[in-house]
Amino acid sequence: MKNKIKNKPPVILGLILALTVLAYYPVLRGELLGDESLLILNNPQVRYPEGAGDFFREQFWPGKPGDIYYRPLVIMSYALNWKLGRENPLGYHLFNLFFHLGSVLLFYLIFRKSHPAAILTATSIFALHPVLTEAVSKISGRTDLMSVFFILLCWRLWQRLENRTASGKIVVYPGIFLCALLSMLCKEIGILIPLLLLANDWGQGLKGEKFIAAIRRRMFGYLSLAAALAAYLLLRTRALSGAGLAAEESFLAGSSVWQRPLMISRMVWEYARLELFPILLSPDYFYTHKFSFASYPLWPGALSLILGIGFLVLLIAKLRERNQFARLGLLWMIALLPVLHLIPIPPALAERFLYLPTAFFALGFSLLLLKATEAYPKTGAISRGAILTCFLTLTLFNNQSYQTRRGNFQNAITKVPEEKVFHNLLALDYMDHKYYPLAEKQLLWALNLDPYYPEALVNLGIVKYKTGDREAEMALYQQAIQAGPDFAAAHFNLGVAWIGLRKMDQAQLELEKAFQLDPLNPAAPFWLGRVALSLNQTSQAKRWFDASLRIADWYLPALKYRARIAISEEDFALANSLIQRAEKFSPRDPELVRLRDSLPR
Repeated sequence: MKNKIKNKPPVILGLILALTVLAYYPVLRGELLGDESLLILNNPQVRYPEGAGDFFREQFWPGKPGDIYYRPLVIMSYALNWKLGRENPLGYHLFNLFFHLGSVLLFYLIFRKSHPAAILTATSIFALHPVLTEAVSKISGRTDLMSVFFILLCWRLWQRLENRTASGKIVVYPGIFLCALLSMLCKEIGILIPLLLLANDWGQGLKGEKFIAAIRRRMFGYLSLAAALAAYLLLRTRALSGAGLAAEESFLAGSSVWQRPLMISRMVWEYARLELFPILLSPDYFYTHKFSFASYPLWPGALSLILGIGFLVLLIAKLRERNQFARLGLLWMIALLPVLHLIPIPPALAERFLYLPTAFFALGFSLLLLKATEAYPKTGAISRGAILTCFLTLTLFNNQSYQTRRGNFQNAITKVPEEKVFHNLLALDYMDHKYYPLAEKQLLWALNLDPYYPEALVNLGIVKYKTGDREAEMALYQQAIQAGPDFAAAHFNLGVAWIGLRKMDQAQLELEKAFQLDPLNPAAPFWLGRVALSLNQTSQAKRWFDASLRIADWYLPALKYRARIAISEEDFALANSLIQRAEKFSPRDPELVRLRDSLPR
C-alpha cells in the first residue's frame, strides 16, 4: 500500500503530461500563421543561414521596425526547424509542445517540496490553463516558451546550490550562467531571473541577518547571474547598434503622466481577469483597441488604480508576515513587470505574456482550492475535477482558431472587426489561394477603416494586376506612395509595373527609391539590373546584380542572371561558381540545369 501511494505522484504527473498533449494535439498540424510568414517563410536568416554567429548579430524582426527585440536563440530554433522539415508545420508545433511539457515538468520539480499537498493540482493548472494557448499553439509564441523553460531550469539549478559541497557548486555555477543567458537570448523577460530568485529566497522565511547570510552563501550564484546579464547586454548592444529602422511606437506613447498609472493598473486587473476567467480570449489587437485612449472611459482606470493601491498595501502587509499567498502574488507581479509599460512596448497587453505569471497563479489558485477542501472535504475532488475539465475543454476549443491561417484571421476579425491589419492579412491568404474577389473585399474593408493604409493599397494593386486591370493597379500604387512616401514596397511595385509597360526611366526612379528606403531587400537592385539589361547597359547590370548578391548571396534570381552574363562574356569560372552557389539553395531548379549544360565540358 505504501508503495502505491509513493508511486502515485509520478503516475498522476504522467497523466497530466498526457492530457497536455491531448489538449494541443489538434494544432500539431496547424498552418504557419501571420507572423510566421515574416519570421520563417520570408526570413533569410532562417532559410539561408551562413553561420551560427550570424544569429547573434541580427535583430529579431526582419524588414520591419523592432530595435527593442533581440532573440537570436529563437531564430536559431526556426532555422533548425526549417532544415529538418522546411515548411511542414508539424516540427515547429512539436518543438513548441516539447518546451511547454519541459516547463511543466520543471515546475513540478521546483515546487513539489515547498508545496507538496498542492503541487499536482498546480501542475495541472499550469499545464492546461487556456490563457497559455496563444504561447503554445502559435509558433511565434515560442519566445515565451523557450525563455520561461530556461528560467525554470535556472531556478532548478539554483535549488541544487543548497546543501552542495564547494566542488559541487562549482559545477552548478556554469549551468546557472548558461541557463540565464539562454533565457535572455530567447526573450527579454530572462532579465527577471535574479529578481525572481532573490524574492523567492527572501520569501522562504529568512529574516534580517539570516537573509543576508543566505545571500552571501549564494554570492557566486548571483555573480553568475550578473555575468549572464552583462554578456547578454553586450551581445544585444552590438546587434542593435547602428542605423536601422525605428522601434514600433509604444502603446502608451503620447499619454500624459496622470493617464499612465490609470491605464497600467487597469491592464494589471485585466491580466488577473484572464487568469481567473480565461474565456473570450482575443488577439493582442483586441486589447489595444479596448484600452485605447479614444474609446476607454476614465472611471474604470481610476477605480482600478484605487483598488490596485489597496491591493499593494495589503500585499506589503502580508509580505511582512511571510504569507505564502502574498509571496506568490509578489512573484506574479514581478513576472508581469516587463509588460506593464514601465519600458515602452507596442501592444497594450497580450495573453502570451502570461506564460510565466501563470506558473505563480497556478500555485496560488491550487493553495486556495486546498484551503477550500480542508473546509469542505466532500467538494475538493469535485471542484478540482470540474476546473481542470473546464480548462481542458477551453484549451481544446481555443486551439481551433490556430489550425489554419484563414480561420485564425477570420476569428480575429470576428473579435476585432475594426482592426485593419487582420483584414489585410486575410486578404493575403485569399491572394495566395487565388481567391481575388474575396481578397478585394477584405482590402476594401481595410481601406474603409483607413483610406491611407499603404499596405492595403499595394495589395489591392496586386489584386488588380492579377485580374488584368493595369490602370487601377498603377493608380493604387501611386495612392500608396502618397499615403506613405517612405513605404518601400509601394515604390518597388510601381517600379516593376513600369517595367511591364516598358517605361524604363520611370521604373528606374521608383526602384532606386525603393532601394534607398529598404537597402536590405535584394529584389530592388535585382530589378534595377533587369532594367539595365533591357537598355543594353551590361556593365551597369552587373553592378546591380552584384549589389543584390552582396545583400543576399542566396538570392536565386540575381545568381541566375549574373551567371548568364558571365557565360555570355565567357567567364566560365565565375559562371560555374555562381551556379554552384545557386544549386546549394535550389538543387533541382531546371533553369540551373540549363545554365550548367551551357558551360563547356
